Amino acid sequence: MDKPINILIDDTYFYRWQGGKNYLLNIALKMKSEGFVLHRLKQAKAPKNTDVNFDFEYEEGYPQPISFDRVLWKMNRGKTWRKLNPWIKNIDISFQIRNNDIQSHVKSIRWIPDFQHIEMPELFSVDEINKRNIEFEQFAKDYDITLLSSYHAQNIFNELYPFAASKSRVYQFEVSIPAEVYSITNEYILEKYNLPDKYIHFPSQWWKHKNHRFIFEVMRNVDDPICLVCTGKEDDYRNPEYSVELKEFVKNHNLSKKIRLLGEVPYSEMLAIMRFSNVVINPSSYEGWSTTVEEAKLFGKSILCLDTAIFREQLEGYTNRMLIKNDSNHWADIIFEFFEKKAQQNNSINSKKTNLKNLFQ
Repeated sequence: MDKPINILIDDTYFYRWQGGKNYLLNIALKMKSEGFVLHRLKQAKAPKNTDVNFDFEYEEGYPQPISFDRVLWKMNRGKTWRKLNPWIKNIDISFQIRNNDIQSHVKSIRWIPDFQHIEMPELFSVDEINKRNIEFEQFAKDYDITLLSSYHAQNIFNELYPFAASKSRVYQFEVSIPAEVYSITNEYILEKYNLPDKYIHFPSQWWKHKNHRFIFEVMRNVDDPICLVCTGKEDDYRNPEYSVELKEFVKNHNLSKKIRLLGEVPYSEMLAIMRFSNVVINPSSYEGWSTTVEEAKLFGKSILCLDTAIFREQLEGYTNRMLIKNDSNHWADIIFEFFEKKAQQNNSINSKKTNLKNLFQ
């Protein structure tokens, strides 16, 4: 029997946005399925993790005072820290933690979700772009492995940091559907959320690049019986006024029956809403790798996405889909065409699985 691999995870980073939470949940499940032992490094102000079933949890111990700890670290190369944290000797791999923060025998892995600040700089301030550039280059230098979510992202990484190209790996992350989703009935969903029998599902946080305003405009041009159901956190910290603008658009154009804004709903119920929908859409201008598209693929749903490099990579081999140019009239025509089309039950789903143990070598 293979020796279990002990991996230490700092999960604080993943709670900054819903996509990060989803990534952590799914890669943790993948690790569990391959026999990894999951250790959590709990940060002082981190939220309680109720999503991932960690095997062990540690609070990092530091000598006091904190300011003096930095001097000790430089002088003793972490010797004092290791005395206070003896559990580190059992760790093989760290995830989102620099190896020079712990011990040299630990292989360090860093996930970089995307290079949105490079490909869509208009969404970021100059300070944010500079901060990311500095951080990402430091990641490339400090970590033993950099994990990317697509080959598109890996190409960008290798061009930016050729000195670290040999350390880049691609994990097109997989998802799994919780068993409780299949116990939720269509009748329950329709009654609880007051939904029509047929609808389109758009599961996404209200980041501006997700193109909610664009798809709301599209809905003005499709026939009345077609209803768009939106789930996801109604917030974009970079554009705090955006959610107000979207709600005013729906109100001012009398679209409240055609566009249903549900906000954040329990994850299992969001998946049930997706499962019973006619079509799932993702008109986002940018994705690192879409969790919701992976979920829709598992359900065999009809999927409509904007025609981007990531969606072309992610939907390769999946037959019941359409990649659409950024044209509202074209989107309206395709939505109307797909709405009555029943999803194929034996769809061609990309079933390629990645072995993380091999990837982390």
